Amino acid sequence: MPHRSRRAAALAATLPVLAGLLATLSTAPAPATAAAAPTAQRAAAAVAPERVVRDTRGRVRLLAAGGRRAAGLAPGASAATASRAHLTRVAPLFGVAARDLRVAGTGRAGSRDVVRFQQTRAGLPVFAGELVTVLDRRGGLLSVSGETAQGASLTTYDVAASAAARTARRAVAAAHGLAARSLRGDRPTRWLLDRSLVESTGAGAGLRPVWRVPVRSSARLEVADLVLVDAVTGQVALRLSQVADLDRVVCDDMRTRTYRCRPGAYDRVEGGAPTGVADADQAYDLTGATAAWYAATLGVDLTALIGADLGDGRKLRSTTNYCPPGECPLENAFWAGDQMVYGAGYTSADDVVAHELTHGVTQHTAGLVYWFQSGAINESMSDVLGELVDQGDGVGNDAPDVRWRLGEDLPAEHGGVTRDMADPTRYDQPDSTTSMLYDLALDYDDNGAVHTNSGVPNKAAYLITDGTVAEPGGAFAGRSFAGIGTARAAALYWATLQMLTPGSDFQDLGVALVQSCANLAFTPAECATVSQAVDATGLARGVGPSEPRKVAVRGGPSEALLSWAPPTSRGSSPLTSYAIAISPSLAGDDLATIDPAADGWVVTGLAQGTDYTFRLFAVNPDGTSPSVTRTLTGTAVSLRAPTSVLWSTRATVRGRLVDALGTGLGGRRLVLARRDAGTSGYDVKGAATTRADGTFGFGWRARVGARWFVLYQGRTTEIGVHGARHALAVRQRVTPGPTGSPRAGQLLSLTGTVRPVRNGSVQLQRHAADGWTTVARGRLADGRWSLSWRVAVARPTDLRVRVAARPQVGLAGGLSRVLHLDPR
Repeated sequence: MPHRSRRAAALAATLPVLAGLLATLSTAPAPATAAAAPTAQRAAAAVAPERVVRDTRGRVRLLAAGGRRAAGLAPGASAATASRAHLTRVAPLFGVAARDLRVAGTGRAGSRDVVRFQQTRAGLPVFAGELVTVLDRRGGLLSVSGETAQGASLTTYDVAASAAARTARRAVAAAHGLAARSLRGDRPTRWLLDRSLVESTGAGAGLRPVWRVPVRSSARLEVADLVLVDAVTGQVALRLSQVADLDRVVCDDMRTRTYRCRPGAYDRVEGGAPTGVADADQAYDLTGATAAWYAATLGVDLTALIGADLGDGRKLRSTTNYCPPGECPLENAFWAGDQMVYGAGYTSADDVVAHELTHGVTQHTAGLVYWFQSGAINESMSDVLGELVDQGDGVGNDAPDVRWRLGEDLPAEHGGVTRDMADPTRYDQPDSTTSMLYDLALDYDDNGAVHTNSGVPNKAAYLITDGTVAEPGGAFAGRSFAGIGTARAAALYWATLQMLTPGSDFQDLGVALVQSCANLAFTPAECATVSQAVDATGLARGVGPSEPRKVAVRGGPSEALLSWAPPTSRGSSPLTSYAIAISPSLAGDDLATIDPAADGWVVTGLAQGTDYTFRLFAVNPDGTSPSVTRTLTGTAVSLRAPTSVLWSTRATVRGRLVDALGTGLGGRRLVLARRDAGTSGYDVKGAATTRADGTFGFGWRARVGARWFVLYQGRTTEIGVHGARHALAVRQRVTPGPTGSPRAGQLLSLTGTVRPVRNGSVQLQRHAADGWTTVARGRLADGRWSLSWRVAVARPTDLRVRVAARPQVGLAGGLSRVLHLDPR
């Protein structure tokens, strides 16, 4: 979609190179992952003449087979049958058994057959686990690409499907500021998830059982998320946006807030007369122009591929003049998963229409998830094919100075040009993975900076098509080469799109472009152009380091200690730093860079009751490692305690320890620390263990005032709490003796004690209309006192005895009980 995204300024200011996880192309087998090493090494030996591409973890991402035939394959066998025969031999190289792969779809790239396989484990599909085979006309294997999850997996679904559905709706509601009751979720299905297939999480990758729940809003077409809920913990494991559109139908929403594009409500249908509504007629015309280009250039029936059937057949559907609640008119256009949706004025640009329709093409081919590098490739594929449509459909402004700009036909009030593929930096996009504009999206902004980092593959596509002739000095990144032209580029990108899988990253795109050129039998010069463009933009440049090892985090009171060991491999250059991304940010900072010789770092100033996530990267001049993620649960403590107590009575502090969600934490050890008046430092005066609901209590006999606090040291997975300091005043105990029944005019004599024993002064006070006034003074001797006062009149009187505070020994002032006199 036409989208302007900010980049993480902190990242550009601190990291010299922000390339994604990239790997070199290698023909020598690298060590396989531990779980798959023996099988993968045997498979690699069996296909030694073939070229193997691995990532930095040693996992195979592509096999270039050069048209090798499968032994014993019958002539005329289907592409699916031939592919399965090949996978019987080579699937173990990817760490998966052929029996765990099922056909997910077939397609064509020129004269080549493409067959896509879904990975399963114990009969359950693996999210983003896919392999793609490309065959020549004789059934020979040209390539296998993709990635699969490896290692052991859980298949226990402790969380009920209904609970997962509720969790998914709540997560989407919170993300979009909607009421959960306004959302609808499809029936949850059982899947398995390995997060390393869709993002570089580094250590801790493994298969987890999840419930897959698509959630949509019937009132807001721009809300369509896919939520994966962990089936063991019940927490959201991943939430991805699915909003990224020939039988044409168009509905004009007329800037109302009611979606009505259903059978019987169409404003224009295939072959129908113009409506007279500019947006509706432009959507109809430009959808047709895009469909005609796909058919003529790639042999693709766009209606059959991406059309949605609402009971009246597959159709290319568009809604124009759409107004979501709170935003009218909508200043954007998007593919909603089953149709195109346009805000007012956004149907006037053919590249915008083709861009959004290509999101649907990607959805039904590679299925690239809208997340970090795979999402950036998703955006780039729409930009690339959208611009090739723009340049080939004869519609709109195709002048040389706007030839590679997206949205040049949009009116200025609707944003105009939003991206420049020839020079992405013009709109703050990187043109290579080494650019300071490359965004790691530490705050997950824009689904992982998909609209920013798409500049890198966009630049590669421009260079592949036009070469470097228009670059300053006729070269880019020190390389000069000719382009292959728009026709060849269209065929190349269509073949490449079908080779990619949902979690493909920039490395996968780079090797797929190079391999597609070979699969399509382009000339050596053309394939050299593709390779140089891939290399110049860094899609497959030098190797970043592997992830830091032995990463651990330990919670402390309002702080955390991260420790680690150096990566196994520093990559192609020495380490320049480590980087720690912190979420949520601390005082506005979400990134810290640490000396490359360090093996630990203390994070201070963590807020009470907040969960924190830490992502640790190793960095060298050629890239960053996969991140290793660690999370600490925040804790908070609530207290009930007196501000003062009488000397030598029991002071009691009660409270509750909870996590960030307010759930009580049982079995945690807390301590009470005090600093007595006149002393420095703190001493532990007691310990308590929380009950099952998180409650606890402390008690002690108070003989001196103090400042005190409750401390929870935390655990490996929990941040501790250093409670606020509280003052406890200890009041002196003043005890008067009997008063008797004095007469008016008589002298009243009072005696009593003060505890703790002390010397000093003592006062007798009488209550009057304006408060308490002192009527007599006396002295303390070893804690005993004696006071005299002449009773003036025969009327009721209230008296009390007071002693002053002694701050130097932590004692507050003391008062006796009120003495009531009724003179006769």
